[in-house]
Amino acid sequence: KFKIPICVGYFKDPEKINHVRIKHAISYKECFCGIETYMRKWASDEIVMLVAEDHPTAKSDLKDVHKELLNPDDSPLKLGRSEIMPIRHIHGTVHFADKTESVLLQIADVFAFTIRRYLTGGNRVETLMEYF
Repeated sequence: KFKIPICVGYFKDPEKINHVRIKHAISYKECFCGIETYMRKWASDEIVMLVAEDHPTAKSDLKDVHKELLNPDDSPLKLGRSEIMPIRHIHGTVHFADKTESVLLQIADVFAFTIRRYLTGGNRVETLMEYF
């Protein structure tokens, strides 16, 4: 409806990993790789700057994961996604903004809520999914 490309990063946790930082790192990696894939297919001459919500407890972890994914050296975080490495379209560091300062972060939050509800089998999702 709004013609906004949406990239979602998530993973199903068959082993019930209790460490939330690992779950966030893997989810961020999947979203990151999805953005790179989209850019290669639809906007190959463009570059991307990522903006995330300024969440104090996740900020340093997100910066570390972002830096590791852009690093040309191999790392365990890149396992399973070698076809997308090296990253060519995402440049620089991840930038942070407060949700009240960014309408795009507010829109992303609505989509994240809807997608999470859909993936976890929440009720009354059909109306929200119409916007996808």
